[in-house]
Amino acid sequence: MTTAMLVLVYAGFASDPWADAVVDFSPSLDGRGLYNDPVAALGEPTRTFIDPFSGEPFRASVVVAPLNRDESGRKTLLTLRRGEFVKVRFDEPVEDDPRNPFGIDLLVFGNAFFVADAGIDPETNMDGVMILGGAYREPVIVAVSPTGEGNPESHPEAWHVFSGGPYGDDLFPTNAFLWDSCAHAWGSPSDYTRPVDPALTEADFIGLSAGEGITLYRGSGGGAGFDLAATPFASVQYVYLTSESLGEVDALADVAPGHEGVGDVDFDGDTDLADFARVQRCFSGGGGVIEGCDCRGADLDGDGDIDLEDYRRVHEGWSGPR
Repeated sequence: MTTAMLVLVYAGFASDPWADAVVDFSPSLDGRGLYNDPVAALGEPTRTFIDPFSGEPFRASVVVAPLNRDESGRKTLLTLRRGEFVKVRFDEPVEDDPRNPFGIDLLVFGNAFFVADAGIDPETNMDGVMILGGAYREPVIVAVSPTGEGNPESHPEAWHVFSGGPYGDDLFPTNAFLWDSCAHAWGSPSDYTRPVDPALTEADFIGLSAGEGITLYRGSGGGAGFDLAATPFASVQYVYLTSESLGEVDALADVAPGHEGVGDVDFDGDTDLADFARVQRCFSGGGGVIEGCDCRGADLDGDGDIDLEDYRRVHEGWSGPR
């Protein structure tokens, strides 16, 4: 089967931030199984999926990994067994854009999750679930290219391989919706084109409630972040993914340029008077206790209180309303 035929068969998504077409893949990925269909790597990352045991719809979250099919019947994941690969194309180039938050240009989503202390159902209170351990993950090796010529082994000059990481299906687990700790309920959809702060580590999440872990995402939907500044390319359109274990690919996203999230207390994509007012209302002073259920986001430096350093970060990140 030729590349042209592959593009014709698998291209099916309009211009958007997601990967648009599969152009090559291992012959074993014939699409006849639930997790071996290359087209599962295209389109938007999973937000909800049908639990294969209960039949109920679940939200993808920091402690619940997507699997099975979504509510439309689409397969959610592509599993790459050892040595298997898939090569996808973006219709629009993914650029090394200095305006992108944290310098991250590309996001790769899998089905990693943080280990929780309790079982989860669709109505579980995320404030009552504790993150006990690090992320369960099966790394996916990622390579990028402007031209997509060959593969990284046959045409190394055309590709940059992130051989030492970061990896797909790793930090940070997909989180599809914001969490409202006042209502103890799910809120609006998270932003799948906004990366998590790459300075965060597993240790920052262990011991938190799942709700607090979601707050650390600061409006992001997660995904492993890749900075094209580490490559020789100003932009890329092709991504090659492979695994040495059983790594999963859910989707890929082109990061949207814009606000980095410094000082964005209410996670609305800007830092303005509303954020300043929230810090003022929630102010605890150094070493004080954060009391308001909606005040977690005002702890901008993550030190367990809301003080002058948090005011400083609002000032530093000021953008005005957008």
